[in-house]
Parts: sequence; structure tokens; C-alpha cells
Amino acid sequence: MGWWACKYCTLHNDASSALCAACGSQNPATLASNQSSFLPKLPKVSVTGALNAIDSALTSVGLIPSAPSHSPPSRSPTKWYRSIVDRLLPPCPVSPTTPAQPFSGFPPHSNYPQPTVSPAYPQPKPNPSPKLHPHGLGRGMSGSSRSPSAPNILASPSTSMSNGEHSSPVNSDSERTSLRLYSSSSIHLEKQDVQDASNTFMRITQFCKSNKIPFIDDSFPQCVKSIGDLSQNEGTLRRRIDAKDLIWLRPQDMFTKDGRRYAWTVFRDPKSSDIEQGSLGNCWFLSSLAVIAERPDILEQIVLTKVYNPFGVYQIRLCVDGRWQVVVVDDFFPCNARTRGLAFAVGRRNQLWVPLIEKAFAKITGSYAKLLAGRTIEGLAVLTGAPCSQLDLENATTPDSQQILWASLLSMREARFIMGCSCGAGKRYVNDAAYKAVGLQPRHAYSLLDVTEYEGHRLVRLRNPWGTFVWNKEWSDSWSGWTAQARAVLLPDGAEAGTFWMPFTRFLQHFDTVDVAKVRSAFGWRELRVDCTLQPSWGRDHIIGIRVHVEHSTEAAFTVYQAGSRQRTESDLMVLVHRVGPSVYTVSELVARYTFAYRHFTF
Repeated sequence: MGWWACKYCTLHNDASSALCAACGSQNPATLASNQSSFLPKLPKVSVTGALNAIDSALTSVGLIPSAPSHSPPSRSPTKWYRSIVDRLLPPCPVSPTTPAQPFSGFPPHSNYPQPTVSPAYPQPKPNPSPKLHPHGLGRGMSGSSRSPSAPNILASPSTSMSNGEHSSPVNSDSERTSLRLYSSSSIHLEKQDVQDASNTFMRITQFCKSNKIPFIDDSFPQCVKSIGDLSQNEGTLRRRIDAKDLIWLRPQDMFTKDGRRYAWTVFRDPKSSDIEQGSLGNCWFLSSLAVIAERPDILEQIVLTKVYNPFGVYQIRLCVDGRWQVVVVDDFFPCNARTRGLAFAVGRRNQLWVPLIEKAFAKITGSYAKLLAGRTIEGLAVLTGAPCSQLDLENATTPDSQQILWASLLSMREARFIMGCSCGAGKRYVNDAAYKAVGLQPRHAYSLLDVTEYEGHRLVRLRNPWGTFVWNKEWSDSWSGWTAQARAVLLPDGAEAGTFWMPFTRFLQHFDTVDVAKVRSAFGWRELRVDCTLQPSWGRDHIIGIRVHVEHSTEAAFTVYQAGSRQRTESDLMVLVHRVGPSVYTVSELVARYTFAYRHFTF
């Protein structure tokens, strides 16, 4: 037989293919010979070839000098390998009279507190990694991983090089400055956050109750500073708005489209159609939130205060810059002074979960204006904390590539991964008038709610966070080709605001990327988040190496975050995953390379 069928996505692959072209699953015929692999293998890359490629990349950006015009004596492969290894995992000199200290990601002699070393495996500690203190230390970079088994990580600091020379490597872990960390159950970490948040909530509520006053969050005050400078990004705003025209009101003082038909509440059977974008250009975030609304289990992990609080105390849990944070907010929201209605995100049927989540994110970033412009993948990472990936639709130009893309979407939908997409924001020329003529908004983010095949038709179901302005051609709500049976299957609850079906072929024509959050609902997944600090000016002298020890075959995902990218300019990131080399603190086979990067994280 000249092909094999993937047991996960059912795609037929060529018999010589080691991996499924759609989902990356391994060919069963080659599985036995690769039992030790914990990540899908890329095509075989020699160490010399990989190092030469890295050398070329570093030379092109000026991190190492280019070769002179004359031909010098060639370096031996062994010496060059040792040189690159020292750059990736430089040895840490240890004074014979000074005991080694646990590595915290801070420079030597830092005034910041040093973390304690975790006990030996298998007793895991919940989130023992140190907190990042980037003040004066340059940019912070965090890593996260999830896996069914319990890997431990040895984080090694980088050291400065002098003329490219290093001291000799040490010979044992005990002689090297390090910090061993152990993964913890994702469910355990969530429960710990909820317990800590509950204590804070009770203290604030009790104070407000005793003094008979509403909660006012003075760390995010009701002022122009919390709104931010909206004039700098007017191109992303739905409607022109001036921060001086806004007032801050509590829910009972607002006017809404639903009036008094509904009492104010946090949740009222939340749906994606409950989200309405306001005057802020943050469709990328709200489209992510619309997909989350389809998963009550995830939404409940974000909104910790699930009932209406008369004192206005609410807690929201978000994953910002790779770190879970529980944010306390009050229920004063920016409103239009003339209409007394919410100026930004609205939760229909008088629900508070939408504006509460938006406000919590604005508080973390510094202002509402900081939420202007972004991509869905960033919103998914903030809301789920899960590893994310991106599918490029613009490169699906052949029948084979489109078949692979369709199989990937089906596989991700079957896995219940969360997806969003971007319309008219890629490399292709966009005719705004042509897009709007078919009901699509260019340079806009949509939620990808469903992927299905009905009677031979490949269809995708999308949602515009505006709640209006939808696809108006074939398979749209107003399309004349609908049959009664098709409507019963695809629209069992009737049309929903902002939601529509469209053919897969037309989807490829008008959309450029699909962003995916790989949320794992199965029990047993564990995670570990490690804080590292890079120097303000970094290159080959300041490359961080992190060794991951996995005791059993497992599936793992790595994400590197860059802290505070919405407050300042970010740097480029690159991640290479190697097997551990034959000698101490060396690397060998290149297992995976992460080439996709967006704003403040890479995969």
C-alpha cells in the first residue's frame, strides 16, 4: 500500500512520510524506531549544518563578525561546535570559596530575593518559579510548557564573554548555578489562584460592607489617564471618541439597549452573540472572547466573581506575558456622557462579564488605549494561557495544500481547540470596497466557531464581534439556496447576530490566518512557567539555555513570552529545541525550531 491513514485526522499520507502532513502525528510504521522522541521530528539536520545556519543568521544581523575577504584556515568542526555550545549554554564559573546560589534570572549581586530550590522529584511544588522584576534589568522573557508527565527544568543563566572565550565547563550540576523547577497540575494551579483570590475578595467586601460604601479601585482611577490617548490610533477606532467626553458610571446608573427588561448580572447563559464591540478598536480581543463564550468551562476560570456584587468588587483571572494574574476591579465603567451608555465593550442582556474582562485587561496594560490594535492569537493567549499556533491561509494555493489545511481545521475542531481568524490583514492586496460589498470588514478579526462538511459542501462558521456587518453571499442567512433540512441542521436556533456560515473556498479568498489556542481539557496535563531575564543589549553574549528533563515519552509545547510589549518596544525572539549533547552542557540534534513570532511571544 502506497499510503497510510492518520489515526487522528484520517488524512491519507504518502507511505514514505514520517509525519502526517495535516496534524504532525507520527507514521505508525516508524513509531517503534523513535520511542525516545518527545516532539515530532523535523527532517534530519546535522549538527554541523544546524550550526552553520545559525552562524549565517548571527553574521547577517551583525552579532558575530563576517569572515575576511581572504580565506583563513578552516576551523575544525569540533572547535566550532564547542564555540556555539558555549554561546548557547555558557558555563557559569563558580568560586571555590563561595557556595553556588539558586538561579533566579537576575544578574549577580542582585538585591532581589533569591528563590529556594524545590525538593527532589516527584514531590511537585505549585508554581515555584521566581517572580520577574524587570526594573532596570532589561526585558523579561518567560517560558511555559504543558505535558502529561512531569518534566523538570534546569534554568541556566548566561554569562558575559570576553573576545569569544569562555572558562572550562564544570562537570556536575552541583557545581553549577542553577534552579530546579517541577511542573504542577494545571487544575491545582487554578485552584490555588482561586483560593488566594477568595481571601482578598472577602477582605475587600467586608470593609465595604462595614463602611456602607462601594468599592473604588484607586489603582485604576476614574480619570483620563485610565482611558489613555485614543488619538494616536484613530485608524483602529470604530467611532471617533474623546476621553474628555466620557464619564464613569456604575451599572445601576447606566442606560442600555435592553433597558430594565433584565436585571444586572455577571452571567445570563453567556453566548458569543452577547458581545458587542464599542468605540474601542479591540476587535482582536473581543473576537477571542466570543470564542471563549462557547466554552463555559474556560469562561468560569476567567471570571472568578460569578454573581452580582452590590459593592462592585470583582476578580478576573488572565494570563498576561505568560503569567497568570488575578486582577481586582470595581464596576465603574467609561460611558458616553450624552447617552449614559457603555462607551466600550458591551454585554447584551445586561451582563457584566464582557466589560469586566475588558477592564481587567486594560488595568494590567495601563489604559484602555493600550488595547488598540492586535491579532486574535494574542487575545487567545491572554484568555487561555495555552500554547498557540497560527495557520497561514494565503499559502494554501494548491488542491493538496487546501486539503491539508482543511484536515488541520477539522482536527483542531475535533480537539476542541479555540480558533479565531483575521480578514484582509495579510500580504495580499485588499480592495476595501470589494470586501464590504460581500459583507466583510477588511483588517478585522473574527471568531471561528465551527468547521463542518454538509452534503459535500465544506463550510466554516464565523462571527463578527460587532454583532452586525456579515457575509451576504452563498450560505449567508439571507441566501436563497437554503433548504428546510439544511436550515434545521446548520441553523437550529435561527440566525444569531453577527454569526454566519460561508464556503471554505471563499474563506480562503478573503481571510489570511487562523489563530489557534491549544486548550487541553483532559486531566493530567501539567504546566511550568519559568521567568528569565535578558540583558538590555543582548546577543551571543546573553543567550539563555534551559534544559528540560523528561522521564517518559510525552507531548510537550513551549512558548516564550516577552514581558510588557504593550508598554514598550519588543525584541525579536528565536527558540531552538535540541537534544542534550554527549558531554556536559552541550547540545546535539536539532529537534524542533520555532520560526513563528508575534509581538511578544514565539512558538
